[in-house]
This record gives sequence, C-alpha cells and structure tokens, in this order.
Amino acid sequence: MVIAEALSSLVDEGDKRMDFKMDETNTPEALWYKSLVKVDDHIGSIDLLQSKAPPKISQQQFRGKAQSEIKSKVKAQKPQESRIIAIEEVSDDEGDAPESDNDGLTPYAKPDSDVEDSDEDPTTIVRNKPTAPVYIRDLILYLRDGENYDKQKLGLQTAAQLIRRKADFGTEVSSHAEELAALLVGIQNKYEIDDFDTLRLEGMIALVIAQAQKMGQWFAKTFF
Repeated sequence: MVIAEALSSLVDEGDKRMDFKMDETNTPEALWYKSLVKVDDHIGSIDLLQSKAPPKISQQQFRGKAQSEIKSKVKAQKPQESRIIAIEEVSDDEGDAPESDNDGLTPYAKPDSDVEDSDEDPTTIVRNKPTAPVYIRDLILYLRDGENYDKQKLGLQTAAQLIRRKADFGTEVSSHAEELAALLVGIQNKYEIDDFDTLRLEGMIALVIAQAQKMGQWFAKTFF
C-alpha cells in the first residue's frame, strides 16, 4: 500500500492520488518510505573528502591498542582443556554362565520357504492389480492401454455392465459413446483373452441399447 501511494503521488494529481486512509500508511516509517521517491541524490564533491584530515594517534596509544587486540585474538583461539576419562577394561571371561543361559531367550526355527514364490520370477509378480473402472472415462483408459493385460481384460469384462448402468446417469455414455465404440471395434486380442469376441460384442450391444438413435447409425456407417 505504501508503494502504491508513493507511485500514485508521482503520476496522479489532486483527488486522483491513491490514499488508503489507513493508520499503517501514515506512520513515520511509512512516510519515510514514501519520501524516497522525492530524494534528489547526486554525487558530491571530492573536496569534501580531502578537507578532513585523519585523526592523529600517538605511538603509545597505537601500541596499547595493538597489544590489546593481539591478546583478545590469542584468548579466542586458545583451545579448551579436555578432561581424560579413565577407561576400564572389562574382561569377556567374567561370569561362568553361557550367554544363552543369561538372556533366557529361545530362538525360533527358520520358517519354511514359500514354494510358489520360489518357482515364480519376482519381477513378473504384479503387486498392484487395477480395480474395476467406475466411470466411462476410466473404461476408455483401460481399453486404450494396450501394454497392460490386466486393464484390457478388466475393461472388456466390465464394459457392457458399466455402459448399461451409466446409460441413464448424466451424459457420461452419450459424451463418450463414439470414442468408446471406436475402441471396441478396433481393439485386438493381443493377449489371447478368453471370450474376447463375446465380451467385445456385448459392449457394442450395450452402446446401441444406451444410445440407439446415435450409435445405430454410427455402427451401420462403420460397417459399410
């Protein structure tokens, strides 16, 4: 606010000048900042520097000052004394009882190895499998992902059911019907999924039922 009022005072006149009418912009500090725009600073004369002679210091004062500075530096650099703590050596032979008898702990047997894990390559195990799509947009992403077997299979298995469920719910199906139909028509059975053709056909039928007037014409034109 102080900067705004200061700049406004340079370009605006009369009642047009910005004034927030707040106590914070009228404090001595704020007024000092606003006065900076009116400072006429210029280079002074070199004569002002030459006119003043340096103060004279006697040799005795110089020596006393130098000695005090040296003492203060030496005192600051003096290392602190360190205390030596006695170290007592403890023999390992103390106590006749063995360590296993002292702790009272019984070791557990080594668990059996998992046969399934040993047969499978750890790099091929999928820890985070995708969940069933909830929205039509998610279904499109699943069908479009040609590098993910789980997503394509899950997308085909849930396509018809999701389309029927979303048919009368807003504009999800109507807005993405053509894009979804193009994916179902062009998808390839890259991973040899069981019932691939049946699942794809059921998705197409669900689209025709959900948007009969629109998708009936689309499938007819695409076929011919």
